[in-house]
Amino acid sequence: MLDDIATVIEEIRESYCRGCLRCTGDRADAWPAGDRRSDPRESIAIPFYLSPSSEDGQPTQAPVIAVTRDLSSRGIGFQCDEPIKGDFFIAEFDSPEAHTARLLLEIRWRQKKSPHHYVAGAHILRVLPDQV
Repeated sequence: MLDDIATVIEEIRESYCRGCLRCTGDRADAWPAGDRRSDPRESIAIPFYLSPSSEDGQPTQAPVIAVTRDLSSRGIGFQCDEPIKGDFFIAEFDSPEAHTARLLLEIRWRQKKSPHHYVAGAHILRVLPDQV
């Protein structure tokens, strides 16, 4: 399962970088963040849909827009304008290739930075099938 997650994370990163190259002429490569984690994480800002869900990956509310702060094959750091309530979420990343990558997340920490700025870190539990 970890290999599936790592593959999807790399696809998300590469798809975003290709899209930036097409739109701006510059490739938005990520830079490694300095930390002691077992898996390297990459600082990169990618917009995605964030939906509260049940533990089995069924959405329970409408999605909000969030933006990654960093990604690794085990976790994701992100920020959004809405409070992060609940323990399980679905992260949906669109791609120029019309493929949607869906990940089931378990929130490990959350913090309110200001009235409309929330940050969180989540463990990636598994890749969810693309919805038809």
